[in-house]
Amino acid sequence: RQSKLRKRLLEEAGILFARRGFDKVTIRGLADAAQVRLSDMYRHFTDKAELYRIACANARQEGGDRYIAALSSASPPLCRLIAFTTLLYRDMRTDQRYSRLFVRELLDSDDEMIAALVEDNFFRPQFEYATACVKQLDFGLSAESVAYSIYVLALGYVQMRDFGQAIPIADLDFENDDAMARTIVSMVLRKDLASITPG
Repeated sequence: RQSKLRKRLLEEAGILFARRGFDKVTIRGLADAAQVRLSDMYRHFTDKAELYRIACANARQEGGDRYIAALSSASPPLCRLIAFTTLLYRDMRTDQRYSRLFVRELLDSDDEMIAALVEDNFFRPQFEYATACVKQLDFGLSAESVAYSIYVLALGYVQMRDFGQAIPIADLDFENDDAMARTIVSMVLRKDLASITPG
């Protein structure tokens, strides 16, 4: 179990790393932001790299359990896929720490780190559940491509949201998580969801 102090340090680290990136954050700056001594930082983490890795994993874990619960419920596969996509889009839209850390991990990582991220205990299981859910729909599409495209579109729509709202795009309501999830799922399945019965 994480101590309250360790949890607070991870939350502060996640916020700072998301805003500034790994290189522009110092251990002293993190200690100041969390209002703790440097010795407290080093009692919980050996160095900045470990703190960054754990802060990123911590941000992913918070959503991971809910995603798997949505994807493994007793609901029909299409309903599960929409529920998962709604949660994913909402988390990326409302928790800038989560979405920015995820983007920073992708941009700042080398091949080895990306491979570790893919095999992460929080990402791999939810991806496999999403893939299994798509296979149950039996639309003749690559389940892996559909599941991957859901992540890509959810992240892309969130990252480009301000631009999309400035255009504006009439049929996209970037603040409506369920509507955006339905748009994303409809696009990746290449089907109008109105024409598909959930069961």
